[in-house]
Amino acid sequence: MPRRGRGRRVGGRRPPGWLRALWDAHGVYDRAAGQKRLAVEGVGVLSLDYETFALAGPEGHVLYVYFPRPGSEDDTALRLLAASRR
Repeated sequence: MPRRGRGRRVGGRRPPGWLRALWDAHGVYDRAAGQKRLAVEGVGVLSLDYETFALAGPEGHVLYVYFPRPGSEDDTALRLLAASRR
């Protein structure tokens, strides 16, 4: 399992500033990680890693972050999909 903590990268990239601030404020609690296969129309089945983060507060919000393994076929397919939507 990759090291977690300061400077943690999500999917090979730094997380957005708001997530970094929330993390640093200790507003993120329980975490889970795994892999999920998603059927995407026009692309096929993508295998993405994911992490979930339970956020502080009574609302019970959970943040789900999905990301491909850098350099994988899924990474390439996801980038092509994103480029086609611009």
